[in-house]
Amino acid sequence: MVGVMIGSIVFGEMSDRYGRKKTFFISLVTQLIFGILAAISPEYWTFTLSRMVVGATTSGVFLVAYVIGLEMVGPSKRTIAGTVCHMFFSVGYMLTAAFAMYITNWRTLQLGLTLPGVIFLIYWWFIPESARWLISKNRIDEAKRLIHYAAKYNKVTISDETLDVLLKPTEEKVKKKDEKSATVLDIFKHSNMRKKALIIFYDW
Repeated sequence: MVGVMIGSIVFGEMSDRYGRKKTFFISLVTQLIFGILAAISPEYWTFTLSRMVVGATTSGVFLVAYVIGLEMVGPSKRTIAGTVCHMFFSVGYMLTAAFAMYITNWRTLQLGLTLPGVIFLIYWWFIPESARWLISKNRIDEAKRLIHYAAKYNKVTISDETLDVLLKPTEEKVKKKDEKSATVLDIFKHSNMRKKALIIFYDW
C-alpha cells in the first residue's frame, strides 16, 4: 500500500504533465519488469522493493486507464464507464484468489499474474491520447484530428466550423488556467473538494 500511495502521486502528476497514454505504458512496462524481478528475487529485500514498485505502478496502470475511460465518453456515459473499469479491478482480485488455489508455488503465481500484462503492450497501437488532455495542453489541432477520427468511426459527420464553436469555450478556459498552475494542495482550498478528498483518503 505504500507503493500504491507513492504511485498515485507520482503517476497522477505524470499523467497530467506528459499525457495519459505515455504514463500508462511507462507504468505497464515498469510493472512487468519488477513483477518478473519479484518472482526471481534471491532474498527478502529485493522481493519487498520489487513488490513496492509493482504497487506503485498499479496506480499508473489502473488509475490512468480509468481516467482515459472516463475522458473518452460524454457525461451521460461516465457512470457506466467508471463502473465497468472498477469491475475489472474487483474481478482481478477474485481471480487472484482462484489462481492461488491451484498455483501453490509463489514464484510461479507471481509470474502467472505478471506475464499476461505483456498482451496489453499492443494497446500502444490502438489507444489514442485523451482528447481532453490534448485540449488542456492547448494542443487543439491534435485534439481536432482525434475527434474527427472518432466521429468517422462512429459514422458521424462533424464540420471544422462546428468543432471550433464547441471547443472555443474550452480553449478560453485553458488559457485562463495556464495563468495559474494548480497543485495537489488546491483540493484543500474548497470545502466540497476537501470533504470528498478526506473521505476518499479514509476509505483507502
